[in-house]
This record gives sequence, C-alpha cells and structure tokens, in this order.
Amino acid sequence: NCQKYLTNIAELRAHLSQARADLKASAQEASDNEKMRREIEDLRNKLRRAVSEGDRAAMAALQAEETQDEMRERLAQAQKELAALKKEAGRVNTLKKAHKDRADRLHQELQKADETSAAQDKMLEEVV
Repeated sequence: NCQKYLTNIAELRAHLSQARADLKASAQEASDNEKMRREIEDLRNKLRRAVSEGDRAAMAALQAEETQDEMRERLAQAQKELAALKKEAGRVNTLKKAHKDRADRLHQELQKADETSAAQDKMLEEVV
C-alpha cells in the first residue's frame, strides 16, 4: 500500500510539474497574445490615422484641382478681356491716326490759305 501511495505521489508530482509547465506556457502564450493584441490595436490606429491623412490629402488635392480649374477660368476670361482691349486699342490708334492725318491736311490747307492771303495782301499793296 505504501508503495502504491508513493507511486501515486510521484505521479501527482509529475502531473503537478507538468501542470506548472503548462501553466507557465499558457501564461507566456497569454502574454504573447496580449502583446499581439496591443500591436494589432496600434496597427489599427496607425491605419485609421493613415486613412484619415489620406482622406485629408485627397480632399486637399481635390480643392487644389478646383482652385486650378478656377484659375484657368480666370485666365481664359482675362485673355478674352485682353484681346478685347487690344482690339479697342487698335481702333483708337486707327482713329488717332485718322485725326492726325486730318489735322495735318487742315494745317497744310491753313498754311496754303495763309500763303494765298499773304500773296493777295501783297498784290493789294502793290495795286494801292
């Protein structure tokens, strides 16, 4: 009977030792699992931040594109206005040249009239 108890005690010690080893392995596995869980949570948070930053970058790109489109429209409008102003400046220059030509002609006619008048005055003086 004693031998039987001793054998049972030895078996129980072996089971206890195995249970301790299993418990230690389970504790290590639980610790590893907790580390993995924290790492996964950190990665999820990083992914959320990256997605949020990506969304912000996409929004900024969209706004930049809209601004660029608006600037293109403004440039096109400014080019139209510039073309109209150049056309108007051409018309003004044409009118200015026409007025100058007319003024030159009138000045020449006035000089001729002055010369004619002076000649007539001279002829009158000679007659008198």
